[in-house]
Amino acid sequence: MFQERRELTERRELTRPSERAELAGPTDHHRRLETFVGSWRGEELLHPTRALPRGDVALGDFDYRMGVAGFFLISRYQRRCGDSLARSGHGVYGWDPARGRYTMHWFDSMGGLAPQSPSHGTWDGDSLVFLQKSPRGFTRYIHTLETRDRYRYRVDSSRDGERWSPIMEGRYAREG
Repeated sequence: MFQERRELTERRELTRPSERAELAGPTDHHRRLETFVGSWRGEELLHPTRALPRGDVALGDFDYRMGVAGFFLISRYQRRCGDSLARSGHGVYGWDPARGRYTMHWFDSMGGLAPQSPSHGTWDGDSLVFLQKSPRGFTRYIHTLETRDRYRYRVDSSRDGERWSPIMEGRYAREG
């Protein structure tokens, strides 16, 4: 009897309006993420920080593809300084219909703990902007499509969410 009630409850939960739309397949929100699909390469400027007092320049590569039946954009990232791999990471971007915002889960070779919750973002013109709050402050990730084959990425940080300092910025060209 309890099993039947749980199954009935689970079926009812899947019939909420926002979930019914998701069951039909990817929405226009998901499809908008497809604009990033492809391989991108470009130069990155790493601004001076406590961890990198003199700043640096690097070569960055992003590879984006749609996955999980078109519901998520999956990224692979590598940064090279000279001949050395300086950083690598993976991102998973999606759409949260309940919040009406995009989500970004990011994992990289900097170590530390994975975020307890995703960054949330919205489109601002041609820029997809995410904001992440952590115990150390705020991080803002700005993905801008300048043209179909030109992409700009910028990361800023702030202790209070008001005054922002650049961490890195890159300009990439679509390859292939």
